[in-house]
Amino acid sequence: MGRIANLNVTQKLALLVGTFLVGFSAFGLLAYRTLNVVEVNGPLYQDIVRSKDIVADVLPPPEYIIELYLVSLELSHERDPSLVQKLVERGEGLRRDYANRHTFWTKEPLTPEMRDALLVRSYRPALGFFEIWEQEYVPAARAGDSKRMDELVHGKLRSLYEEHRRAVDDVVILATKATTDHEAAARAEVARSSRILFGLAALIASSSLGVAFLIGRSLVARLRASSVSLMSTATQISATSKHQQTAVNNYSASSSQIAAAVKEISATSQELRSTLADVNQAAARSSSLAESGREGLRDMDATMHQLAEATSSISRKLSVIREKANDINLAVTTITKVADQTNLLSVNAAIEAEKAGEYGLGFLVVAREIRRLADQSAVATLDIDQMVRQMQAAVSSGVMEMDKFSEEVRRGVGTVEQTGVHLSQIIEQVQSLSSRIDAVNEGMQAQAQGATQISDAMGHLTDDARQTAASLSEFNSATDGLRQVVSDLRRELTNAPA
Repeated sequence: MGRIANLNVTQKLALLVGTFLVGFSAFGLLAYRTLNVVEVNGPLYQDIVRSKDIVADVLPPPEYIIELYLVSLELSHERDPSLVQKLVERGEGLRRDYANRHTFWTKEPLTPEMRDALLVRSYRPALGFFEIWEQEYVPAARAGDSKRMDELVHGKLRSLYEEHRRAVDDVVILATKATTDHEAAARAEVARSSRILFGLAALIASSSLGVAFLIGRSLVARLRASSVSLMSTATQISATSKHQQTAVNNYSASSSQIAAAVKEISATSQELRSTLADVNQAAARSSSLAESGREGLRDMDATMHQLAEATSSISRKLSVIREKANDINLAVTTITKVADQTNLLSVNAAIEAEKAGEYGLGFLVVAREIRRLADQSAVATLDIDQMVRQMQAAVSSGVMEMDKFSEEVRRGVGTVEQTGVHLSQIIEQVQSLSSRIDAVNEGMQAQAQGATQISDAMGHLTDDARQTAASLSEFNSATDGLRQVVSDLRRELTNAPA
């Protein structure tokens, strides 16, 4: 008694739990032993099942012998060799089945009386029955000796069958008695274990109640000593809750200001979002105009390429004209030479005509006319040569100018291509800027939504702060009630017996 009073609450509770666990363990072990004995596949269960198996298994042997006896009667009236052979094979199968079951029971643990009745007294006549059937009856059946078969069926075979049946009846009686004894032993074991379990349960309950009573008395003493500390703690809790109520009220006012600031942030975000939308539209229009300009530059580039091709074609044609002018110049030189030769021939012809006198007057006129024509051809060839030289100079100048113009056109094509590249870069930058503006716009939208959510959360937080203040008021009331309960508990403990 004094030792239990000196223990603390944890040790006393551990003592109570330990007492209960020891008793419960003993109770469980006894119950486990009982169930292990009478459970399915337990010792008693195996004995009962074995006895019933014996009863169930010894009944077929008479049937096997009876069936073989009936087969023998059927053989005594059968003359067809094929049917006789089938009946003989059927009897041999019955002999094998009986031998298998006999081998099985020789390996089972049986009582001496059961082993003698099952494996000796019932087996011996059955073995003799099968031997006579195989050694005497089957040969007579195959030989067709009906008289001999009738003697064996109503003589030796019948007497062995009756002896075997009496032995089987004794086996059934012994197995039935063993089953009854095993069932009675199981019921007795369960009844004995139940009584012990009930007694052990009563002992556990009384021990637990005794230890609990001792612990309760010790706890009353401890509660008397702790009530003063509990009253002081309740007073401190009440004061702390009032301070918390004041802090919660201040927090509620601050959360209202934060909610107003968040609403202003949300409005600013909406305005910035609208401005970004306008900027995005302007960027889209700029991108569209730049795209149109790029299409114009593409058309201009195509035109410049066509112009460069045309100038190249003109240059090639002027080169051809210059070559043709050279050919004309060669032809003019040839004509000049021909005119000189003609003029020389006409002079010679005139001289010869002068020598001919009157006979050469007509030829002289012709020679003079040819000379005149030769002089005119020479003058004309000079004019043609002059004109060809002027044309060559003009063609050469034109070729140089066309080369300069082609070079200018090529530079213009390069400039147009470079301008197109720069314009494409501008379009890409504008499109990239548009996507970035969209991303910023989405971010501002998310920020606006977040500000709205923060505003809503601050509103909920303000409501929670109000509810917390109300809860603290209720907690103060509960603390006052606790102080009253502690006072009443102190009075009760003061009046309680030590």
